[in-house]
Amino acid sequence: TMEGWTDVLYWVNDAVGRDWPWIYFVTLIIIGSFFVLNLVLGVLSGEFSKEREKAKARGDFQKLREKQQLEEDLKGYLDWITQAEDIDPENEDEGMDEDKPRNMSMPTSETES
Repeated sequence: TMEGWTDVLYWVNDAVGRDWPWIYFVTLIIIGSFFVLNLVLGVLSGEFSKEREKAKARGDFQKLREKQQLEEDLKGYLDWITQAEDIDPENEDEGMDEDKPRNMSMPTSETES
């Protein structure tokens, strides 16, 4: 965590002298910081790439699911249309009769007079 390294630097300076210990500590902190930073960034990069792959897989699955749903709906509509076409020729004669009035008789009040 790099906490307290300055205290250790001052203790070494008091024990050895102030000429060279600072070089050791400064290089240790710089190299250590870059190492830890690089390690953290590597882990984060790996995790983000995993999440990207998962999101891509979810997107591909969603597209496949939508395509299957569309094909299923289209098949249902085509079946429905085919059934309607099969029923239509059978009812053509009945359909024409339905257009004509079935009861052509006059109401009883008009026939009596």
